[in-house]
Amino acid sequence: MGKERGIVERNGMHTLDFYYTGNNRYRESTGVPVEYGRRGKAKKPPENVLALRDEAYRDKLAFVRKQRERKNRETDLAGISAVYLQSCSRFNDMALRTYLIGLVVARFGKQQMASVTIAQAASWRDNMVNEGRLSIRSINQRTQYGSAFWNWAIGEGYAEENPFKKTKLKGERGRERVLSPTEEVALIEACPSWFAPMVKTAIYTGLRQGNLIRLKRSQVDLKDGWIRIPRWDTKGGRSQRDRVTGTLEVPLNNSALDALRSVTPSIAHEFWFSSVAGGPLSKNSVTSAFRSTRERSGIDNLTFHDLRHTAATRAAQSGMDAPTMKEVFGWSDISMVQKYVNVSKDHKKKMMERMDGTQNG
Repeated sequence: MGKERGIVERNGMHTLDFYYTGNNRYRESTGVPVEYGRRGKAKKPPENVLALRDEAYRDKLAFVRKQRERKNRETDLAGISAVYLQSCSRFNDMALRTYLIGLVVARFGKQQMASVTIAQAASWRDNMVNEGRLSIRSINQRTQYGSAFWNWAIGEGYAEENPFKKTKLKGERGRERVLSPTEEVALIEACPSWFAPMVKTAIYTGLRQGNLIRLKRSQVDLKDGWIRIPRWDTKGGRSQRDRVTGTLEVPLNNSALDALRSVTPSIAHEFWFSSVAGGPLSKNSVTSAFRSTRERSGIDNLTFHDLRHTAATRAAQSGMDAPTMKEVFGWSDISMVQKYVNVSKDHKKKMMERMDGTQNG
């Protein structure tokens, strides 16, 4: 049969077969028999079959458009996000997904989903860049989760276009913010008494904020100087919890031990940095405390995660080799060392001088 888009031969009949709006497929026989030429080759579909195809395609698009209009009238963005998150309940990143989609809803929740434009999504991204609190990676993470939300919504008929499809930032591998010794003193002095031990522990161990919040008494060994955390509870392990085994062992130097000993957790409390009620501190309370502390200290452009970056940079400058850093900081790939480490010019010079001394010896 002569090829004609959206029309195939099926059981000797011209059959309409095409996709519309993503994965929606339409297939129906026209009831018009296929005619064959002398050599048994099917002839081109007649005009009435082409007309049936065009009409069916228009009808399907009109149906989808009306369905979207109805959904937009009936459900606001917050309601749509609830349906989306419910459909994602099997995913391992639900806590992160729920948090990031919540940020999207907070920004665009007063609009109908189909009315959010590419310019508005780009403006939101640019505002996060200008605030200077987030790394390029974190900003891209927010827009990528927003994009996944919109892609799902398009398939469900809530929207026609994804405003986040061209919002990814390029050109920066990650933040290179490292806390200077002077800034460290100012930051710790500005901390509330209950918060200072957590900040010090972050600087001296490089543990992530989430691991510090969830740090349990049973995971801290002050006698031998170790913190031991299940690898499934690390950033790289949470998405593979059913398959990841082993323990992340973080050695404690004297500064880290002093910071941890300044906390006297109750035997009845499961978590090392616990709330008054004995449970873990909430992420919001820690984030809010750090923001207030940073403002009191007068330090600009600093995030809690930069404390981990600071610890990694100091480890490298002290001479810790890359394989050891990979194990201490719990990275899944040794290439992550280069992403977090910002080696100073003075340190590079010292290393070259040390090499020169080796040659002369």
